Amino acid sequence: MVKKRVLRKTSSCSNNCVCSIFKTAKKGTLFQVVLRGSSRTLRPEATVDAVFSFTSYNPMTCCVTFSYTYTTGITRLVILDCRQLSAVVYRTG
Repeated sequence: MVKKRVLRKTSSCSNNCVCSIFKTAKKGTLFQVVLRGSSRTLRPEATVDAVFSFTSYNPMTCCVTFSYTYTTGITRLVILDCRQLSAVVYRTG
C-alpha cells in the first residue's frame, strides 16, 4: 500500500507581523492603516485620517476587508493585501 503525501498550501502572509494581527481581530475592531512606502495613514478622503472597521481576513489570500464610512455617510468596503501594510494602529470609539 502506497501512502499519498498531502501537501498543504501555506500562505505567504502567515509569517507577516501585520497580517498576524488580523488572525485574532474581532469584527468591528477599529484600525488606522499605513500602506507600505507611506509615512501617513490611509486617507480615502484627502483631509480625514480614516478609521476602518475590521470585517474579515482570509489567511490563504492575505486579503483583509474593512468597512469605511465617508463623511457623507456612504459606507464602502475596502479590501487590502495585508502584506502591503507597514503598520496598523488600534483605535477606540
